[in-house]
Amino acid sequence: MTFLLSAKIVHHFPLTVNDSVTYSIAFFYVCLKLFLRYLWLALAFSAVRFNVHGINRSDMQHSLGKFE
Repeated sequence: MTFLLSAKIVHHFPLTVNDSVTYSIAFFYVCLKLFLRYLWLALAFSAVRFNVHGINRSDMQHSLGKFE
């Protein structure tokens, strides 16, 4: 019984077209998820960096206005 189960689970490399399509879709999905996560993080950090520069610039303008 265990021999039949192990023989059923093991895949050797003549993959069917259906298996290769399934693996391709899964690989594409994982790559897309990782890319979107990286893109979201990059956009979030660039927005924070832009806002910090804008805040610093506005603070400098206010402080320069006090000295004039």
